[in-house]
Amino acid sequence: MDWQALAGLTLGADLVAVSSSVASGNEDGLRSDPQPGQPAKTADWHVPGYATVNLRAAFSVNKHFEVYARVANLFDRRYETYGQLANNVFPGGSLVQPHVAPGDSATALFVAPGAPRSVWLGVVYRM
Repeated sequence: MDWQALAGLTLGADLVAVSSSVASGNEDGLRSDPQPGQPAKTADWHVPGYATVNLRAAFSVNKHFEVYARVANLFDRRYETYGQLANNVFPGGSLVQPHVAPGDSATALFVAPGAPRSVWLGVVYRM
């Protein structure tokens, strides 16, 4: 949404909302492949949804110069953008030794963090 507040001054905001997503490697919702005669063990490993608010302002000084400001993730929301299941070879901060096979370590969810709050100030020159 943008609003022409005054002559030459534009203010804007947007809301970015993203739904939850399944972690890569857990698409079927199972911890491991079911064994014959055993019930499947389920796991709900996913990346939760999130929403961020962004603000912007621009002021045209004249037909050549514009001053702008932007704030991304206004409320400094902590969120993850991606999740991946993988073997954790550092459970509790200690290396699993000797690491003979992938089954020796526990499966863990690794996530990619979203961008923190950021602020930009700038000038645009148009010829």
